[in-house]
Amino acid sequence: MSDISSIQKSIKKEFIFLIEKVEQSYSLSLVIDALVLDEINKQLEKTINRYNMSEPNEAKLSSSVAFWIRKLKPIHHAKDSNGHYEFINELCGLLFSMMIYANDNRKNEINVSALINLAKEDRIFKDLIKSYRYNSHSPHSSTIIFELLFNCKSSNMVKVANKKGNK
Repeated sequence: MSDISSIQKSIKKEFIFLIEKVEQSYSLSLVIDALVLDEINKQLEKTINRYNMSEPNEAKLSSSVAFWIRKLKPIHHAKDSNGHYEFINELCGLLFSMMIYANDNRKNEINVSALINLAKEDRIFKDLIKSYRYNSHSPHSSTIIFELLFNCKSSNMVKVANKKGNK
């Protein structure tokens, strides 16, 4: 499990990597607000400090990431974007948090392209994206959701997380 400072150091690099994959997959041109991303890092640190843990479990950490990305909305469509995806912050928040959860929990890198395809095709994932947009989800409720999604053997999330391959 990574501590909060190592997550903060890599969050921008990994987040940008994910955004590039989403852009390719959805044929979008996206912009990341760096100031908002810095604010997410600050809020994430405050949230983790409230747990009073030097190394919070991956479900708590990843659900906090999803919460703050959804709430602060660091992603916007570029003016020259050919496409538009209404739930872009919710999608990227969930994808990024699931990357963190799966990577830390399984000690190997998740296949990001497979996870993005799952977001496009899986009914539960689609419902979760819309729920993140229109309903209130605390980091705690997301922790429970992630624990269920990644630990239920029949879950498509588990199948994707266990796939071999790199990003």
